[in-house]
Amino acid sequence: MRADVRVVAHLDLDAFYCQVERAAHGIDVNVPLVVAQYDPFERGGVRTRDQGARRILRDGLERHSLIAVSYEARARGVKRNMRAIDARRLCGDGAVVVQVPTRRSKADLTAYRRAGAAVARILSRGGVMERASIDEAYLDLTANARRTLAETEWREVLATARKAHVAGAAPIGGKGFVSKASLRAGSADGPQAAVEACAASTSGVTDEKTEKELEKETEAEPVDEEEERMRNYRPRPPDEASLAWWDREESAWGETEKLLAAGAYICHNLRKACVDELGYTLSAGIATNKMLAKLTSGMNKPASQTVLCPDHTEALLAELPIDRIRGLGAKFGRELVEGLDVKTIGELARTPIRKLEEICGEERAQWVRKVSLGQDDDPVKEREMPKSIGTGKTFRGALAIRSLESAKKWLAELAAELNDRCEDDRDEWNREPKLLTLGLSSPDELNTNSGHCSRRCPMRLGADEITQDALALISKWSSGRSDWSITGMSVSASNFVTLERESGDVAEMLKNAKSTTGSRLATPAASPIKADQIDASVLAELPEEIQREIRASMRGETSHRGNRAAAGSALLGKRKGGVGAGQKNSITSYFGKKT
Repeated sequence: MRADVRVVAHLDLDAFYCQVERAAHGIDVNVPLVVAQYDPFERGGVRTRDQGARRILRDGLERHSLIAVSYEARARGVKRNMRAIDARRLCGDGAVVVQVPTRRSKADLTAYRRAGAAVARILSRGGVMERASIDEAYLDLTANARRTLAETEWREVLATARKAHVAGAAPIGGKGFVSKASLRAGSADGPQAAVEACAASTSGVTDEKTEKELEKETEAEPVDEEEERMRNYRPRPPDEASLAWWDREESAWGETEKLLAAGAYICHNLRKACVDELGYTLSAGIATNKMLAKLTSGMNKPASQTVLCPDHTEALLAELPIDRIRGLGAKFGRELVEGLDVKTIGELARTPIRKLEEICGEERAQWVRKVSLGQDDDPVKEREMPKSIGTGKTFRGALAIRSLESAKKWLAELAAELNDRCEDDRDEWNREPKLLTLGLSSPDELNTNSGHCSRRCPMRLGADEITQDALALISKWSSGRSDWSITGMSVSASNFVTLERESGDVAEMLKNAKSTTGSRLATPAASPIKADQIDASVLAELPEEIQREIRASMRGETSHRGNRAAAGSALLGKRKGGVGAGQKNSITSYFGKKT
């Protein structure tokens, strides 16, 4: 097989916040559900409503704007940023409006982060994983796909893979199945365009807003029992053209096509595991690079997956508007559209390279040419340690901060959250920050810094300490200013340093010690747990805190609480009879072969 062929998947949770809230409140999957922003003008201040609280809103609350919309509500015309009362009007009495959790007088995404992390742990079983956001991730399935083809019968791979849609499949009877509207659904920003351009289709939209935004959104194939749980959101089954493409004789398949089929097989099983273990559905796109996988994943939402082969790429891109490709939106995209008089990726691909160079320079022109042809060399990268951790809040209109007393109140809330997140970061990455940064938005800064400024000081951990230090920075900033106000405030931690390893890590003690009657455990020099000592399926079953410590040990680090990892590492040896020779990291080792 060609060594340069890649199999890359983009997986995206369907209406993620809505799925989390359905589970939290026991809301039937057929009921239209929306998640609404909290009311910043709530009498007495924004109350804490955690994930365990009953947050279903009563009728008549007009101030709540929507940040997530279920597919049942979308089918009735509900869109993000509408008001809750408008969703009720469109959906009738059956609609359920759930307020986003709140803590410390702001939106609290903790429950969503934890749910997203749980999904990510399952997805990481498939290969190298790069989390793109709270509810989406890329997977490099290349090595796993090759193993799957070597170890799994082709008919078994195909039986599962053929449940996927095929983007740009050969037309049947002279008619292709991919409409312009569905082509436009593939989007580097998520398939929002599909709902607006083709409201009757089941293509999805970008599901959730980020935390920052929260503070400022044919012929049916029979369904077997195994699939039933994956059809919570009634996905559109593959049409006749897709099924015909899958049902070709094996001799007609090229090597790249087989690898992509294996990728579809792996993705299906990962998505099924997310449903079986967590109850969440995902949609996926499988292609030969990240850009195409992202474009493809939104084409047949919800709860479905789509494969894009190289032979079909040109047809897919031909009708896409230029801004559907990441990096070709906003100002740069407008410059291309206006300067070249083009609207689609297909037209851009046909533009002479010299004209591209006139608009955007030689180096950038080469990149534009590559992406317009569907080429993307960006690798799927394991998640790197974040360079900073931060939290903030805006204060609009009458809520603007105008005194140090008011600033201290809000700093205490932000500092407590930042300190909690620094502790979580220390558990995962074995490090601590050394720099505290205070960010302010204020009309007083409009003339010099576009309304924003920042101040820094050495970082002291602890909610009270962060509050004191940040307040001192505000006091210094406001000194000499009369009638000042703050409309936005953030605190962040950075300049991390790795903590020293502790001797006597229990994981090392239990891994290396030889126990004899009446003798102490030997504690030789620490060495990290090796990947080949780990049974990933067992690791996934351990508590998250222990998983973090074991992974830290695998990286050659020791958590500051490094005394639990061994309890898990002792379980991580290969299960007898659980994994066949050469199958340890194959997808079949997680879910077993079908009978």
